[in-house]
Amino acid sequence: MLPRTVRISGHFFSVREVPGSQLEECGNCRVRTCTIQINEDLSDSMKHLTLLHEVMHAIVAFSGLELGEGQEESVVEAMSSGMFAVLRANPELSPIWCSSEDTDF
Repeated sequence: MLPRTVRISGHFFSVREVPGSQLEECGNCRVRTCTIQINEDLSDSMKHLTLLHEVMHAIVAFSGLELGEGQEESVVEAMSSGMFAVLRANPELSPIWCSSEDTDF
C-alpha cells in the first residue's frame, strides 16, 4: 500500500494511484501541484520503485540542479533503482535513516 502523502522539501505531495490508461508511463510528479501519480496496474514492488523514482524527481526540482530532460531522467533512474535495491536488501538501515533523534545535520 502506498502512503497518501509524502513530505518532500517541506511540501506535502499527495500520492494517488490512477488507471494505467491515464498515464503513458509508470508514474509522474507534478511539482507545481504537489502531486504524484502512480499507475495502479503495476505490481506492488513496481509501485514502490515508481514512488521512489517520482520522489527523486521532486528532490531534483527543489535542489536547483540544472539538468537537461534526458539527463534528469537518467540520473533519477540510476539513483532510484540503486536506492531501492539497497533499501530492499538492507531493511536494518531504515531505522538508522528514519530516526528523528539525529540532530547532527
